[in-house]
Amino acid sequence: MEQFYNKYKDNDSKAPDYGINFYNDNLIFFKNISNFKNEHEFLLFAEIYSLCIKSFVDKKQYKNANNALGLMPLIEITIDEFKIDRSDFSNYKLLSMQKAMALYYLKDYSGSKKILKRLLSYEPQNDFLKNWLEHAQIGALQRYPTYFIIVGAVLLVGEHFTKNSISAIINHICAFIVGACLLSYIGMTIYLQRKKNK
Repeated sequence: MEQFYNKYKDNDSKAPDYGINFYNDNLIFFKNISNFKNEHEFLLFAEIYSLCIKSFVDKKQYKNANNALGLMPLIEITIDEFKIDRSDFSNYKLLSMQKAMALYYLKDYSGSKKILKRLLSYEPQNDFLKNWLEHAQIGALQRYPTYFIIVGAVLLVGEHFTKNSISAIINHICAFIVGACLLSYIGMTIYLQRKKNK
């Protein structure tokens, strides 16, 4: 691992492309990591791995970043194995933040929120994390207006085809639900707009 670490550091250009190229050039090495002999070896790996993942996110390659984050379960297991304090482990927090950002931009808002809440439990006063969590929550809410439109459209179509075959009461219920969906859509749109303008 020392050799691997030195290989990265000796050629580190500080440019985002370097981390991406290093990861891709050493893909077999990354794919075959399954354990670490000791904590020192793990810490060396975690530093390089976190910098490579950050390179993907910096270059807005969120899908590639998410794919490269396949070693996160191993990172989590090893942290527990060596009894490392997550709240004080900067490379773990960096990896977690990169994962949260990648998931956010891939529109997996619930996954992003989960990670951001955990990070905030380590740093409750971190405004950067609070801001990202708020954006993830807004992103999750933005899906609801679309659902309301879909439900409303389905019910409208259903109401049209059931006029002659089902009682008027069911048609009134359908109309009520459609109205509720549309009102909910308008309300949610106004709420999200106000949140964005804050």
